[in-house]
Formats: sequence, C-alpha cells, structure tokens
Amino acid sequence: MENHGVKRSKVKESDAAAQERHKEEAARIVRYKTLLDSLSKAAHDESALDLTTSILEINPDFVTGWNHRRRCWLAMLKSDGDKQARLTQDLQLTMKALAYNPKIYAVWEYRKWLLKVMPDPDWSYELKTVERLLMQDARNFHGWDYRRYIVDNLRERNAPNGTTVKRPAVTDQSEFDFTTRKIASSFSNFSAWHYRSKVLSRLQLDDGLDREFDLVRQAIYTDPEDQSAWIYHRWLIGKGENEALLRREIDAVSDLREIDPDSRWALESLVHNKSLLRKLHSGEEHDSLGEEIGSHLEQLILVDPDRASRYRYLASDI
Repeated sequence: MENHGVKRSKVKESDAAAQERHKEEAARIVRYKTLLDSLSKAAHDESALDLTTSILEINPDFVTGWNHRRRCWLAMLKSDGDKQARLTQDLQLTMKALAYNPKIYAVWEYRKWLLKVMPDPDWSYELKTVERLLMQDARNFHGWDYRRYIVDNLRERNAPNGTTVKRPAVTDQSEFDFTTRKIASSFSNFSAWHYRSKVLSRLQLDDGLDREFDLVRQAIYTDPEDQSAWIYHRWLIGKGENEALLRREIDAVSDLREIDPDSRWALESLVHNKSLLRKLHSGEEHDSLGEEIGSHLEQLILVDPDRASRYRYLASDI
C-alpha cells in the first residue's frame, strides 16, 4: 500500500506540474498578444523599444519585432557616443535570443545591423563570440556566415583615429587554419568545407592541392556516405582539365569501391570524373569510358532507386 501511495503521489505531482505549465503558457500567450497589440499602436520611441524587448524575449523568431526595434533606434539615436553605448548594450539581447535558438536568421541579421550602425564595433569580441558559438555547434551555417561577415569587415575597415578598440588581424591563412581545426573535429561539417573552398581560392599553397586531396580522401574513406567531403572533392577537381589528376582521383575512388561497392557517392564521383576524362579523348578511350559510365549508372539505379529517373537521363546522354 505504501509503494502504491508513492506511485500515486508521483502521478499527481506530474499532473500538477503539467497543469502549472499549461497555466504559465496560457498566461504567456495572453501577455504576448497584449504586447503585440500595444506595439501596433506605438511610435518609434523608448516605450516601443521596451515593448520589443519584452516581445523578443518571449519570441525571438518575431521578425517584425526586430524590424521595429531598428526603426526605434534610428529615430532615437543622434550622437555617436549615444549610439556606441546603447547599441553595444543591445548586443546582449541578441545573445539571449541565440542562446534560445542559435539558428534564427533574423537575430543574426539584426546583430549585423547593430555592428553596421555602431560607430566603433568591438570586432575582436565579435570574432571570439562567433568562435564560441561555433564550438557549441560547428555546423551552424548562420554562425559561419556571421564569421565571414566579421572577417570581411576586419579586412575592409580601418580603426577610427583614437579608438581604444583593438581589431585583430585576420588573414586567409588564419581562416584556412580555422577550417582545418573544425574539419579535423568532424569531417561531416559542410559549412567548414564550403568556407574552406572560399578561402582556398584566394590562397597560393606551396604544395599545390596535394594536401587538400589527401585531407578530403581521408574524409571520404572515413565516411563514404557523407556528402560534405564529396562536394569539396568535386570542387577541387574543377573542370577536369588536368588529366593526370583526374586519373589519380578516379583510381582513389575506385579503390574505395572495392571496400564499399554500393557507395552512392563513390559511384556518382566516378560518373562525374570519367565524364570529364571522356571529354579529353576520342576513339576507343572515349567509347570505353562511355561503357564504364553506363555501368556505374546502372549500379546507381539499383542502389539509389529514388533518383533512378535522373540516372536514366544521364545514361541516355552518353
């Protein structure tokens, strides 16, 4: 009886907690609607700014709230000193929103806007902030986009005369090294691979692309079904003008197929790369490659039936 009593007590406590949550949620909704109604009638002043704060703390996804907040600041702020102090403080609201959900596009865009309007943003702090956020979620593409924004501004803007804010030096090499660390932590980080491609296009590597191919092959062999590395691999190959490189990578992917013969991405890579190689040849080599491509497409129809129509179309164009 005593044990049954404990169980019943736990159920009642759970029900009571659920009822309390429902009450709190209902009250929250009522308050939210009241705030929205008040905001619709408000001017772009301090009281409206306070309303947007309350609304956005409840619902950071509310795009209109962030837009109204922009208009409030533009109407209210006059001097640079006032802008710097108050907009710096406003960055904290975006951090609360990102803590709630780090993938809200409107929040990231509002934070960019604050930095754009602010006379002298603390870029060093922003770079550290986005590094911290990417440590929490290394694949958050909003975070990577924000990092690009910060880095671009660090390069383009000179510090105002007399500033006390230190702007860190950021180079293509330092950003390249940053992507290396993120990719080493997880090969399946599409955003890191994508950012790496942008940085690499501006770098002149002493050893060419050999190390890049070594890295991406390591990723491909680790997880043949992760598309991130395959997309980067295709980008590295480019238009296929280097026949020796094409043949080397075809051989590397063929070796992988010996381990995983039904890998969709390996088969697609062979189709793509052999198609590039085929364009460089005529006669028997051209015909032989066409037969190999057709064979790979037949295998793809079997292992990836959802895209069978696409593979049949490609086969018809050989």
